[in-house]
Amino acid sequence: MNWLNLSTQTLDSENFLGSDPVGRATWLCLLRYCIGQENGGIITACDAWADRKWQQLVRVTKEEVMQTCDLWSWEGDRLIVWGYPKEKEDEIQHLRHLGKMKTTAKQDAAKANGKLGGRPKTQQETQQETQRKTQQETEQETQQKPNKKPIEEKGNRIEENSPPTPQGEESEASAAADDFYADEMPTSTAEMMNELEKRVRSLKSGWELPLGHTEQRQLAAAARCLCALKTADWQTLRDYLHAKIPDGVPAWQPRMRSKFLENPSDVWAHAVNWKRKQEARRPPSNTIPMPVSSRPVISREELAEMLGQNGILKKM
Repeated sequence: MNWLNLSTQTLDSENFLGSDPVGRATWLCLLRYCIGQENGGIITACDAWADRKWQQLVRVTKEEVMQTCDLWSWEGDRLIVWGYPKEKEDEIQHLRHLGKMKTTAKQDAAKANGKLGGRPKTQQETQQETQRKTQQETEQETQQKPNKKPIEEKGNRIEENSPPTPQGEESEASAAADDFYADEMPTSTAEMMNELEKRVRSLKSGWELPLGHTEQRQLAAAARCLCALKTADWQTLRDYLHAKIPDGVPAWQPRMRSKFLENPSDVWAHAVNWKRKQEARRPPSNTIPMPVSSRPVISREELAEMLGQNGILKKM
């Protein structure tokens, strides 16, 4: 049996209340052992057990079970535990026997479940399937976006080999996003979400395209965290996402926009830590650079004139 149901009448009985705390704890361990063995509350041939065996199997000492107590008793080499739920044991064994039997009704039910796709899914399986579908939608949206090739810089001219995004498609996507916010939220909230979407799209190059349906829901879930950021905080996020962080340094710079929207607070925490380290490396603003040399520069003519006035050259 997997469950131990104790009735309040058992706990309020004279046997339990009249026993000391050590006896109660010992009885509970004995009851737990018998429940697992389904032995009817009787441990047979246990009087010769060593103390270590009592501790390993029943979690009590031999000295404790040998004491006289109203919660258990000895009959020869058998230990009888008081309050064991024998009726519940018989019920469970009967149901277990019925469960092993193959009946026509069970076969019909198995066939019906097979036609419907098998047994019902658990909550954990449902969540995993939802996450998998969300990830697939995000990957499909990413693959549909035009991949920009690296920017080549030639002198003062920067060339981009990727074709520009058609203006019509981007305007249609923006209109779809506006419709989503307008349908799902009040007008003031929809305007706020549009502003948040613009800020997110401006954080990193490659994120300029409008948000997909899944990303819009992610943005709505993270709206409270993002609304708390000020203009300077958004600039900090932008600088952090574009910064080159050495290998081995703890950082979280998501390349995909959907990964950022999953947990923006985590990215913000790394950005704050990065900014703190950057400011610690900068020298104080009031530091005055020391001059290279404070000695005056004297030409040869001035040196000769000074030596002549002092009579040094005449003596030489």
